Amino acid sequence: MDLDFAFLADAADVASSKLYVMGGAFDTIYVPGFPATHALLAVVLRLLLGPHDLAQHALPKTRALLDRDHHQRHDRQGDPTPGSTSS
Repeated sequence: MDLDFAFLADAADVASSKLYVMGGAFDTIYVPGFPATHALLAVVLRLLLGPHDLAQHALPKTRALLDRDHHQRHDRQGDPTPGSTSS
């Protein structure tokens, strides 16, 4: 398994085997102070897998983000999860 690329973006999605990125490849977020929040952030990466990787590893597909209390906050598209609370 090799990491082909990884970067941060404002938003990202995959549709029809194509990667769509909005506001991608930044490395700094400026904030007036801490603690701070960022309204929307996507971590974009692509892993290159060979036949040996697929036979040896079960790869989980993470589609949810968890808050610090391990409650689901957002689904795959970044929409608030029904029943979650905003902070």
